[in-house]
Amino acid sequence: MAAQGGTVTTGDGGFLDRVPWWAQLAILIVVVLVIVFSVDYFLFRPKRLEAAKLDQQAQELRRQNQEAETIRQNIEAYQQTLDDLNVRLDAMKVKLPEQREISNVFDSSKQMMASSGLKLVQFETSAKDKEVPQKYYTEASSSVKVAGSYREIQALFEKLASFDRVVNVTNISIAKSAAGDQAQGDTAVGTFTLTAFYISEANRMALENKDAPPPVDPKTGKPVAAPAGAAPAPPAAPK
Repeated sequence: MAAQGGTVTTGDGGFLDRVPWWAQLAILIVVVLVIVFSVDYFLFRPKRLEAAKLDQQAQELRRQNQEAETIRQNIEAYQQTLDDLNVRLDAMKVKLPEQREISNVFDSSKQMMASSGLKLVQFETSAKDKEVPQKYYTEASSSVKVAGSYREIQALFEKLASFDRVVNVTNISIAKSAAGDQAQGDTAVGTFTLTAFYISEANRMALENKDAPPPVDPKTGKPVAAPAGAAPAPPAAPK
């Protein structure tokens, strides 16, 4: 249809032209949400899952590092304890020598007597079969007789008390010396039993195995090997 002076065109228009504005707004919001959800799901969600997995792995590594640090500290503490025990063991080895070194202990004792100004009258060491084996050590004794002054004998006992080896002095007897010795300046005569201690092979086995020592032959005083297949001997009763 035409009119004078111009042309007017009418039609049905687009779909949105027939939808109210509020509906158009709702559709637009839905479309935006769908786009945002799709982008988040396909683009950001894998990243979040990967980040969560990496964070979990990092937490596990931190936990393992803490455990490793605790173990390291424990190892250092155990190593320090072991070093201290080794130092103590070395010190005890000096104080309690092996059997082959027992003669050095008696020789050192004789040197102490000489340095104290004493005259060695008698130094009789017990025979091997007279030594007394205990569970963790063996006793070796010597009968000693010295001549000198009371002060010199006292000085000897002080030196033996500070000796770096384990020795024991028993059965002490100090008497006035004879007239002949008095004239030579030896005013006193001292007799005593000097006992030294060492670790025998049987003692070492008892220390290492924490087991009772082998039985001792009552005639010889020496350890004897147990018969093959025999049960180990029970621990000795405390004295």
